[in-house]
Amino acid sequence: MKWLAWAAVAAVVLVVLDRLLLGLEAKGRIFYRRTRGVRGGAMYHAQELDSIFNPGMQHVQEAHVRQEQEEDESGDPPVLEREERE
Repeated sequence: MKWLAWAAVAAVVLVVLDRLLLGLEAKGRIFYRRTRGVRGGAMYHAQELDSIFNPGMQHVQEAHVRQEQEEDESGDPPVLEREERE
């Protein structure tokens, strides 16, 4: 019966932690479950590795690079992901 009490305590702790993290995410402090962060250099390197092991992924990466180049050449200011959804 002790394990049931520990399981209940663990469940409560996880729910409280989840709500705390969702609250911080709503304030814009962290990226947790509902919003995605901006892809940085780590994602680029992960795609490079993926293109080595999965040659079909290379066309996806090339399309992504082309899209970024077009956005850079357009002269428009960059659009943040949060603004795109609103």
